[in-house]
Amino acid sequence: MICVKHLIFKKTWVFVSLLFLACFLPLASSAYSEESGAEIPVKILGEDGAPMMLVPAGDFLMGTPEKTRGYGIRDNSKPQRKIYLDAFYMDKYEVSNALYRKYVEANGGGTVAPAYLPTNRRMLDPSRHDNIPVTSIMWKSAKGYCEWAGKRLPTEAEWEKAARGPDGLDYPWGSEEPTKEHANWGVPPQHWRGPNSLAPVDSYPKGVSPYGLHHMAGNVFEWVNDIYFEEYYKDTNGIVVRSQVNPQGPERGTKNRHGKEFDSYSVRGGSAKSQPAVLRSAFRAGWSHIYVPPHGGFRCAKSVGPDVIADAYDGGGQ
Repeated sequence: MICVKHLIFKKTWVFVSLLFLACFLPLASSAYSEESGAEIPVKILGEDGAPMMLVPAGDFLMGTPEKTRGYGIRDNSKPQRKIYLDAFYMDKYEVSNALYRKYVEANGGGTVAPAYLPTNRRMLDPSRHDNIPVTSIMWKSAKGYCEWAGKRLPTEAEWEKAARGPDGLDYPWGSEEPTKEHANWGVPPQHWRGPNSLAPVDSYPKGVSPYGLHHMAGNVFEWVNDIYFEEYYKDTNGIVVRSQVNPQGPERGTKNRHGKEFDSYSVRGGSAKSQPAVLRSAFRAGWSHIYVPPHGGFRCAKSVGPDVIADAYDGGGQ
């Protein structure tokens, strides 16, 4: 009799357990997927064939804490605040010379704006430089490439989250000071050799960001979409990162002492010429829109949508 009761209890327990799993496990899995972004691909290929990585929706810490002090830490990235961003994709690598050349060739061969040839083109050898980032181009050429590829330049907020993750890391890899294994940085002026001082876009795996993006610190500064405004991160006199949700950049730029706005756009990430403070993920600077920086390039972003391209990547060896 005791054995029969024990068997009935055991069967009942198994039935209840299975019923619980059937009812609640799918709900837990769905919630996890929604929170983590797992219901959409983590990696896709853009229309240009370049791999892109998912940056999931959610909050992240943008900027630098107000009391942070140290060499090279600038007030233009203070204070730190919590910002929410929708999910988006970011190029895994900086746009290479090989990819940019395809854009130029498809749009007039360098004669049609904004698909201009890089001003350092005479220094480039395809056999050695195809897989390094394109440089020496204006902001509008970077923007034009991204739009040609069905993408766009990232906002400052998107770039910063892609670089440092949700928890406000100091550098893409964490809080450890940069080493020569993390990034391409610290090239002295007397040793600068233009394209020969740059690293392949798919190098330095120890320095990738939390989302698997290469060279979010060092190698080349990266143009972003936002107009540069020195006080953009501040919360004084009504000047602030205007929305805590998907901020699209300031409405106006920094003015000179004569009251005229600079036609400048933000750049992020530091370069091969930079020192550690400039490699910090919150570091901000602005360049004239007509500047063709020999140590500046870009990468593209893309809003999450239904179009996913599965094809082979053909961007100079990545």
